[in-house]
Amino acid sequence: MILRLGCVVAGFWLGLAAAVAQTGGQTNHQIKGDQANEQRLARFDYVAPVLEGQDAVRKIELTYEVLQRLQRRDRRDIQVFNAAGQAVPSRVFKPFGQPSTQTQRWALSYFPVTRQIEDGKTRYSFEFSNNDDITSINLSPPDTASAQVSDYIVHLDREHTRSLGSLAGLQFDWETTDQNLLLPLRVEGSDDLQSWEVLNDDAVLSDLKHDGVALIRNSIDLSSYNGDYLRITWPALEAQFVLTGITGKFVSPKPRAPWRQTTVTCEKQDSPNECWLNVGALPVETLQLHYFDELPQSDYFLQGTLFSRNAADRSWTRRGSFQQYRLTFDGRTISEPASAFPGNLDPLWKVVYDQATLEPYPERAEISWRPVYLAFVAQGEGPFKIAFGSETTAGDSGRSVTAVLKRSKKNLADLEAVAIGPVAQNTVELDFWTRDQLETYALWAVLLFGVGVMLWIAMGLFRRMGAEDT
Repeated sequence: MILRLGCVVAGFWLGLAAAVAQTGGQTNHQIKGDQANEQRLARFDYVAPVLEGQDAVRKIELTYEVLQRLQRRDRRDIQVFNAAGQAVPSRVFKPFGQPSTQTQRWALSYFPVTRQIEDGKTRYSFEFSNNDDITSINLSPPDTASAQVSDYIVHLDREHTRSLGSLAGLQFDWETTDQNLLLPLRVEGSDDLQSWEVLNDDAVLSDLKHDGVALIRNSIDLSSYNGDYLRITWPALEAQFVLTGITGKFVSPKPRAPWRQTTVTCEKQDSPNECWLNVGALPVETLQLHYFDELPQSDYFLQGTLFSRNAADRSWTRRGSFQQYRLTFDGRTISEPASAFPGNLDPLWKVVYDQATLEPYPERAEISWRPVYLAFVAQGEGPFKIAFGSETTAGDSGRSVTAVLKRSKKNLADLEAVAIGPVAQNTVELDFWTRDQLETYALWAVLLFGVGVMLWIAMGLFRRMGAEDT
């Protein structure tokens, strides 16, 4: 009788345990559904709405506000959710590749043009002829002592240089002297030596020396010029300036990737000669530092170094040094307020000047980066939203999106582009205990209590059976 009662009690509690286990399994399955999605959304720091679209698979170009807030270098701390709070398949594509451009240099032929002053009028002395076989410029030196070289005509020899691409810059060589040289010039272009267009109106060459420091600037930039001739004019050519060579920089006319740009402020630190930049997961291609737009004094000369690192606990890596200046010499001004550096995937950058900067004007950084796209499958009802920014949570692996694109024979360029709205702080809180978790733990507590009661009864039965045997 006692043994039968013990079997009944044990069977009851084993059935209760099975029911609790089944209920707990159902509860855990539910957690993995709605509750898990809500808690997954809460693990991200920021959210932004996705504007409506029509296609089943859509793409989003991630803005600077999103990329700057991502905390993972692989840019996977981002996920797309539908209106029901369910995560949908998504994939972050790698940034567009670096544009394949080729730069080549070519020595150019140049011809001095003399200027003669007669009766208050300026006369130039050169002759030009052109036929199918040869182009020539004949110079006739003036007879009077008032003549001087004022211009140079440059022949680009397009028969040989056209294959090199567009003219993007010029490099000048001259005989160096002990005197300081600051020489403004004007560059114009023409196809017939009659009508001219201005290509660069504020270029300056310099050869300055002081206290053991030399500042030489012998090149200028142009904007993709494809004409046949250049005219280089000096408003006041220095007597000691003797030009010895001109070299053209040609860039192959291959299409460039559609880079994006933004300007940010370099944040000042406790040290007066340091400022820091945090670009997040922005795939920086170039970083250009700009010094003050306005200055309390006319001239300055600063030297500094640029560093970067991929985490706050890592050491800084030197990326390069730079000079920024604005100098006035003999009524002329030469300035170089910007310094450009190639980028990388490091989120943290530091600018260190050799001397304290002039307060309160901050350093500005112009950042160029390759566009980054996220593609997602529009499962469920909209509107959709993206959640992003987390050190510990990763989004979708992207395999589902890749499979959909493969089946539909589409690539990223074929997808419908949708935009995102303003970025906001995520207000969904991460619960330490969810309601379903509490219910599950409560059921398991009842089970454990019942098991304890069952063991107590069983031990009492065994003791009673032992007493009867004796």
